[in-house]
Amino acid sequence: MKANDAAKTPKGHPIKVVSRRTGLTPEVLRVWEKRYGVVRPMRTATGRRLYSDSDIERLRLLRQATLSGRRVGDVAQLPTSALTDLVREDERELQRVPTTNGGGPSPKQRAETLEEAMAAVHDLDAPRLEEILTRSLMVHGAGEFIERVAAPLLHRIGLDWEEGRLGPYIEHAAITVIRQVVGRTLIWRTKQDDAPVLVAGTPAGQRHEIGALLAASAALSEGWSVVYLGPDLPAAEIARAAEQAGAAVVALSVVHPADDSALGRELRRLRELLPARVGIVVGGAAAPSYERALKRIDAEIVPDIATFRTVLARFGGRAST
Repeated sequence: MKANDAAKTPKGHPIKVVSRRTGLTPEVLRVWEKRYGVVRPMRTATGRRLYSDSDIERLRLLRQATLSGRRVGDVAQLPTSALTDLVREDERELQRVPTTNGGGPSPKQRAETLEEAMAAVHDLDAPRLEEILTRSLMVHGAGEFIERVAAPLLHRIGLDWEEGRLGPYIEHAAITVIRQVVGRTLIWRTKQDDAPVLVAGTPAGQRHEIGALLAASAALSEGWSVVYLGPDLPAAEIARAAEQAGAAVVALSVVHPADDSALGRELRRLRELLPARVGIVVGGAAAPSYERALKRIDAEIVPDIATFRTVLARFGGRAST
């Protein structure tokens, strides 16, 4: 291609890139453009759509607004600046929702939400699953959402996978959505400078991070400051992060495998590197398989989020004295 020909080619992003960056499928993008005129992409000489950076930002904001429960037709014509303010307002409202479920959804309604979410999981309908979970997060608040929706949903998905009702590809797709929604709670929460600090992640060899994400979000809802490290980190790196952050607790998730001989050594190394005052809390499906190793390092095994909250309350009080 000659230089002058290249100069005539419109600059922008193809629809596949836009879909990846916004989370909207190409089909939804086309419908929103045709029906609501949400953006007006450029066209190449051959008619191919090209989107600008501002188009992508606007589409991302529209998606966030709809996930908060708004109809796209009601917000499609808002200026991008107004959309930004609206999305920020929705995020602030999430933080104000009480974590105690005084007048929130009833047990029946929560059960219906779980059934609706499981139907989306089995249908491999990721956008629908994300919409259900995001609305539930808005209604419950982060703390109740983690304990009463996300954790039970993960348990149900695990059972269906073990019993052959879910293929591995469906399980992976569902957990990816759950990880995205839970991850938002870590971004939306405001750090409290005087709060005790928790470091969360998974030890070396443990690549399933969703349990650590749940623990991190639950700790935030209890007023802790959280440093989330992600999966598969050596003991030395976890200890270094805990030292720098001044952590009172290190929370680890152990899911698979349940027979990793190297994990015991990693746990012992972590205990050696951490100050004696720093507690170690471990949850996850495989945690009971390492009970002997965990007892040796005086780590606490937590079977569920409710127990985790109780343990945090004890450590939080200890950290403040």
